[in-house]
Amino acid sequence: PVRELQQRHRRQHRLESGPSRTASTSSPRASTTSSKATSLGIWTKQNSFYFQSESFNNLIEGNIVYNGPRAGVNFDDGLGGGSSLSYNVLFNFCRESSDHGPFNSWDRQVYLYDGEDGKPTVFKKNDTISYNWILANYHSSMAIDNDDGSAFYDTHHNVLISAASGSAYGGNSLKSDFGGHSNFHHANLDLFWSVGFGICSQLEGFADGYYNNYLWLGADGNYGSGQACSPPGLTIVANNTIWSPTGTVTECGMALKYWQSKGNDPGTTASAYPADSVVLGIARGILGL
Repeated sequence: PVRELQQRHRRQHRLESGPSRTASTSSPRASTTSSKATSLGIWTKQNSFYFQSESFNNLIEGNIVYNGPRAGVNFDDGLGGGSSLSYNVLFNFCRESSDHGPFNSWDRQVYLYDGEDGKPTVFKKNDTISYNWILANYHSSMAIDNDDGSAFYDTHHNVLISAASGSAYGGNSLKSDFGGHSNFHHANLDLFWSVGFGICSQLEGFADGYYNNYLWLGADGNYGSGQACSPPGLTIVANNTIWSPTGTVTECGMALKYWQSKGNDPGTTASAYPADSVVLGIARGILGL
């Protein structure tokens, strides 16, 4: 089943690959697949197994990568988009640094490039992060660190686990800061986080989305931070399954059910922690195992 999912995803990725100077149906520009890498960063500490800069439409798939001082995969900028990070296993990163995660991205510079219609644009296609197993241990504060204005990420069907050193629970699973926006986090299993999302304010039409996820919280209370609770730029939240010590979850400072009674966050439920077997079953289902 995993191989079938990989093949289907690869076909879709190639047919729908993002803006390029040639054609939207072109194959990924670079492929890094089926590799095993360990003990990175012996001499250079700010490095990664995979690093891309001013490059897009790339495929990073089926790799097992572990043991490094900083991020395992790093997207340096937001040019073009259309890259896919899928079916990878990442763990044991941020062993010599913090404020980071096994995946890191930046987007500090606006790029103008030729879009699918041949006209100049600054809007990138979504980069996709899917079907990965990522353990944010050692000094990782996130599994997916969409940092410094990162935008247009579609993150789905991942198992994202926090196990930060010296901390029972990690930070947040979805992250947007310093102008970040349009990051969509859905159909993931988020385990052992303080909140499901920690985001910044966003303009109407460019809001982040956190929906259809399973979230294990370290404590009762708000399951997100920075959420826009009124227009403009309302955060997209719906259909999440949230687990906390007692199932007492709040949103925008209100009891979840009261917030929902006002027409917000449809379909989201909250309950006490489930049995381990339930969580393992969900993990296998998400990854297609």
